[in-house]
Amino acid sequence: MRARRGRLAALAALGVLAAVLGLLARVAGAPAASGAGSVSLQEAAQEELAQAPEVDAQAQSLAEGLLDVAGARVSASALDVPEASAEVLEGYAARSDCALGQAGYLDVTGNAWGCVVLGDDWAEVCVVSADEEGSEVRTWRLSQGDVEGRLCP
Repeated sequence: MRARRGRLAALAALGVLAAVLGLLARVAGAPAASGAGSVSLQEAAQEELAQAPEVDAQAQSLAEGLLDVAGARVSASALDVPEASAEVLEGYAARSDCALGQAGYLDVTGNAWGCVVLGDDWAEVCVVSADEEGSEVRTWRLSQGDVEGRLCP
């Protein structure tokens, strides 16, 4: 059962990371907004997604490779998902070397929550998922070296 939860958390992290990488790839290729009549970055990214769905497949492949390189740190928590998620965010907020990039629930039932935190030369993807005793916290740290050459070969 624990191995199944680990796979589910890894899949959730993969989805979060793929979405972030896909968005970054689309926005990087989108025209910059420069005036009142220009297209916003969000609109440009949405247009890019509609025109090039293969970007998501590329992001998925890239995310799988990055998560394999990073490896996961796993810890158990007696807290439920909302409380454990709040604790994760409080831990990052207490630090001065990072900023929250994205956070939110990954399913409609509230059994999985994830965030992406950005540092100077690293990023972390964290997924908190429900289990029988409370929740499980999985964190993958990606360094600049892990990503170099993969995003912009």
